[in-house]
Amino acid sequence: MKKIFFLTVTILTIFSCTKEDLNSEIQTKDVKLIYNQIEYKATLDENGKLQLPELNQNIQNAIVNGHSLELDDTNSIYLFDTETEEMDFIKNNLNISDFSTKNNKVAGATGYFYEHKNYGGGFRTGADTFNIYNLNNAPYHFNDKISSTKIQNTTTSFYVVIFYQHKNFGGSSHTKIVSPNSTGYISNFDNIGFNDKTSSIKGYFL
Repeated sequence: MKKIFFLTVTILTIFSCTKEDLNSEIQTKDVKLIYNQIEYKATLDENGKLQLPELNQNIQNAIVNGHSLELDDTNSIYLFDTETEEMDFIKNNLNISDFSTKNNKVAGATGYFYEHKNYGGGFRTGADTFNIYNLNNAPYHFNDKISSTKIQNTTTSFYVVIFYQHKNFGGSSHTKIVSPNSTGYISNFDNIGFNDKTSSIKGYFL
C-alpha cells in the first residue's frame, strides 16, 4: 500500500512539474517589435496574445492606432505611426522606386483568411490584385472575424496583403509581404494585437 501511495505521489509530482514547465515556456514566449529602428521584446500569454501593458505608451499607440508590417523572411514586426512611414520603409527595404509601377496584371497569388487561429473555422479568399472594401457586405459577411491567414504566392513578384481596421481601408492596419514563390503565414492575429479587427482588405503585387 505504501509503495502504491509513493508511486502515485511521484507521478503527480512529475506531472505537476512538467505542466508548470510547459506553462512557463508558453508564458515567456516573446515577439520582436521594431519601432523607430529600436528593437523591443514583448511577451505573449498562454493564448498567444500580445501583452500590451508591458510596453511603453508610444509602442502601444503604434500597435492599436498605427500600422504594423511583417516581411516574409523575418520574425520581426515593424511598427509605424503613419502609412507614409510604412510605405517609405517598404520602398527602401525592397528597393522599390515607385509604387505606381507595380504590376497588378500578374496572377498567381491567393490569400486565405480564417475565422479561428491556426487556420481553423470558416474562411474567405482574395486572389491576385483585389479590393474588399467592406467585409460586412455580401458575399463575405466576415467583418471582425479574421484570426489567421495563409497567403500563397507562386509568382516572381512580391505580394502584399493589407488588413485594415475599418471599411474602405481606414483606421489602423497590418501588412503582410510575401516573397516570390513562397507562402506567408500568420497563425494567430493575437500575436500582433489585430485579432478580429479586420473590416477591409486589399492585395496587390510589387
